[in-house]
Amino acid sequence: MCGTQKLQFYIMKWFLAPTDFSDIADRAMEFAINLALKCDAEILFLHAYEVPFSGGAGAGGMKNLDQLHREDAQKRLVKFEKKVVEKYPNLKFKTFNDASLPVDSIKAFCKEKDFDLVIMGTAGASGIEDFVGSTTSNVIGKVDVPLIAIPSSSKNDFPSNVLVASDFK
Repeated sequence: MCGTQKLQFYIMKWFLAPTDFSDIADRAMEFAINLALKCDAEILFLHAYEVPFSGGAGAGGMKNLDQLHREDAQKRLVKFEKKVVEKYPNLKFKTFNDASLPVDSIKAFCKEKDFDLVIMGTAGASGIEDFVGSTTSNVIGKVDVPLIAIPSSSKNDFPSNVLVASDFK
């Protein structure tokens, strides 16, 4: 420390953790939860889902596809919430379902909320070439929030080495 400069610490308190309820997302959720508990942070678990185009199905006896997807997403989120509360009773978290493309939803939430960190899972384990086509790769560089991508092959231990890419903005 030089002269009168003060050392400042930035404490992360608000995380976004998108999930599709896959094993890959679950691994990232475990990381997010452990980090949040260590930092006394709160997590917003976001489940964004695309409602498929019905192809002009008539209004006859078929139930609305959008409504079916909403109901399914809500059931999955309630089940997820119960599991988290049981396993981590001290975790501060919120959940949200969004009927939107996951990439668009994550970008919108990052613009609207003041997240300190986004934590996502990815199928890629060795490099950016493994990310191609994934939601995570489509979010990287498109949000103004630091993002941690947890590879599917990772263990739930905290890493001993971290690579941070920055444009220093």
